[in-house]
Amino acid sequence: MSKSRRAQIRATLEAAQVTQRSALFEFSGGKPAAEVSEFIKRNAERAGAQYQIELVE
Repeated sequence: MSKSRRAQIRATLEAAQVTQRSALFEFSGGKPAAEVSEFIKRNAERAGAQYQIELVE
């Protein structure tokens, strides 16, 4: 996962926490790699943010 993608995920989670909303991550083309899901989960816990992962076609 690229550095810019990691930064984008962290910024999204931080914004969700600040605004007391849930971050939404949409993935097309199937389920995200385990590495990506774990990164989101780990950083959401650090930020104290809620999140959802949705698969879109």
